Amino acid sequence: MIPEPLWRPFAYISIKHHEKKIIDVWIPLAAALLLTVVSSVYKSHFNTWGPSGIVNAFQAVIQTLPGFYIAALAAIIALGKNPILDELIEGSPTPSIKMRIQGFEDPQLKPLTRRHFLCLLFSYLTALSLVLCISTALIIYGATFIKSAITFSPLLMLGSTLITLLYFYLAFHLIAVTFFGLYYLADRMYSHHQ
Repeated sequence: MIPEPLWRPFAYISIKHHEKKIIDVWIPLAAALLLTVVSSVYKSHFNTWGPSGIVNAFQAVIQTLPGFYIAALAAIIALGKNPILDELIEGSPTPSIKMRIQGFEDPQLKPLTRRHFLCLLFSYLTALSLVLCISTALIIYGATFIKSAITFSPLLMLGSTLITLLYFYLAFHLIAVTFFGLYYLADRMYSHHQ
C-alpha cells in the first residue's frame, strides 16, 4: 500500500463538483485524441517521441512548471488570515472533498474554502508535472530500444499509440487545470476584492 503522504498531493482528483469533469476530462481528452490521430495518420510528417519532437517540446515547458506551482502554493499558504481566501467557494453545490481524519476517511463531504481548493489544485499540479517529467524521460529512454520492434509488431504499435494518447491527455490535462487555476486566481479572486 502506498503511504498517504505520497498520494495525498493528488487529492485534487477527488474534489466533487459537476463542472469539474469538463476541465479535467473532456477538454484534455478531445485535444489528446485529435493530436494522437493526426500524429498517427501523418506519421511521416510528425516527429512525436524523437529528438526535437512534439513530446520534447512539451517537456521543455513542463520541466519549468513545478517551481512556479510551488511558488504559487507557498504564496497562497503565506497570505495568513484572509477573509476572502478563507470563505467557502460560492456556487451551488460548493465544490467538496472527503477528508481523512487520523487515517480514516470521513464519510461526509467537506465544502472547500478558496484557500483549501487552491492548495489542493497547486499541490496536484506540482505532483503531476513531476510525474510527467520523470515518466516521459523513462519512456523516451525506453523507446530507443524498442523503436525498431514497433514497426514489426501490431501489438507494440497499438501500445505505442496508447502511450502517446495517455501522454497527450495528461499534458493537456495539466494545461487545462493550470489555465483554470490562473483564471481562478486572476479573475474570480480579484472580483471578490471589488
